[in-house]
Amino acid sequence: MPLILTFLVLWTSSIAFQPITVPNRALVGHVYRSLYDIDWINCIQSCQDDPNCSSYNFVRLLNGLGQCQMIDCGLEDFCNTEGLVFSTGSIFQQIVPTGGTEICESSVHDHESHADFSLLFPSPQSVKNYVEGRRINQEFTKLSVCFWVKATLNHISVFSYRGTRGKTEMLLEIYDTNYLKLTVGEQSKNIIVNSVNDGHWHHICVAWENAEGQWAIFKDGSVVVDNEIGFQVGYNIRPGGKLFIGQEQTREKNFDSKRSFVGELADFNFWPEYVTDIEVLSMSKSCINRKGDVYKWSKLRHRIKGKVVVIRPSSCRP
Repeated sequence: MPLILTFLVLWTSSIAFQPITVPNRALVGHVYRSLYDIDWINCIQSCQDDPNCSSYNFVRLLNGLGQCQMIDCGLEDFCNTEGLVFSTGSIFQQIVPTGGTEICESSVHDHESHADFSLLFPSPQSVKNYVEGRRINQEFTKLSVCFWVKATLNHISVFSYRGTRGKTEMLLEIYDTNYLKLTVGEQSKNIIVNSVNDGHWHHICVAWENAEGQWAIFKDGSVVVDNEIGFQVGYNIRPGGKLFIGQEQTREKNFDSKRSFVGELADFNFWPEYVTDIEVLSMSKSCINRKGDVYKWSKLRHRIKGKVVVIRPSSCRP
């Protein structure tokens, strides 16, 4: 038996889930990382070693080497491979079962269907209830985070991120009914935002960039802080950490129990860009919007912990 087949037989027999392998097919539009001049065995190993990799395309080129295209989602139905395109010599393989990975969306309809949910973080506050994003592998010089929120408690954390510096890189809190607190690199801005946690749905967006330290806050499509400057000029948000929704991290995966989120969230998306006023106004009209490039709402439902409840369809109403 050829060496590569022997390896594959031994590898697949050692795991409970038998990977789906489809020759001459590839899954396009979902690649987050590519490795070049690599053989098939090392492509498999690289995907296994990367906690974000659920499937991959191996595009064979010359002398048995090729391109390993790593994908952070998978097929919903292994019997239906219509989402794969014909590609001579390529191999698609999914190494994670359907229930253990995000589903790759192939159309706008798929996105709307998969994103039509909200998450309920129940009372009382608990450090066990959160959404754990995948590890971030890129540095940020600008960003935008938008979401829908429905809450009533006086002091809660919506999301937090700690990178390799071991300090709070990003944090957004709601407190005292009329305040938002935005933290970037352990420097904070307190903003008066009327009636955020009043038990009704509200659309919130925050944006920041480091060239001039420009930042903005939006509520229900309206500007609260209008592109002020001087906030963390030249600061880069480091990679290597994970974003946690519903908790404030004090150390990696250690949370402040007095800040745990209680309420509902919907359509939480994160982009490595600075959103415009027009984009925010458009997003405030719908509870299902364009997908985030860093974190997209439709995939976060697979990463809930504790007693967080998925509500389908979403209870969010603009």
